[in-house]
Amino acid sequence: MTKIRRVNRGYRPLFIDGELCLSNIIIYNNGKVLYESGRGWIESYNKNEDVIEINLKHDISRSTKPILTKKKNFYAGNKDNGYTLYINADIESIEFGVPTWIRDFETDTRIGYTKVVDILFKSDIILGRSGVTRKIQVATEHEFRDTIFGKRVKSLYESFRQDRINISLYDTEKLLAKYIVKRRVEVDKQ
Repeated sequence: MTKIRRVNRGYRPLFIDGELCLSNIIIYNNGKVLYESGRGWIESYNKNEDVIEINLKHDISRSTKPILTKKKNFYAGNKDNGYTLYINADIESIEFGVPTWIRDFETDTRIGYTKVVDILFKSDIILGRSGVTRKIQVATEHEFRDTIFGKRVKSLYESFRQDRINISLYDTEKLLAKYIVKRRVEVDKQ
């Protein structure tokens, strides 16, 4: 069994054998990346805490080049650019749930969505405050969509830019929120 864990409370990345600091964690299978953290730790979406330890059933070997068809866990990289840990989902019996989009937040101009997926580990992982678990929900993508008002703001902003009126998107939003704005040509037609 191999433990990947945090060595210090104030420093988020996980370490291999307490020495090799991770800059990315990838879970893969059959040549495809199933999950990529994009950083040296895995953050739980629904509990808002980090995984501080992962217990892998199989050893980790060093690889000079990442080959995602291997049936083993390995790491690649160097001290200057950081190390990436590649965990094979098949040999570690890691399962993924169905991805779903969750509405995160809404402003006057935008709505934010996050794509989340459940990852089920067969071996234990340890979360910061919650302790030992085998299931974690992680964010895989973020998307922002304009509201109807947001589309109007962007349209007016683009019109201002075409007419060489130097006004920020933020100021355009504030202007449109308080005033009815029409082009001079539209007003003259009435």
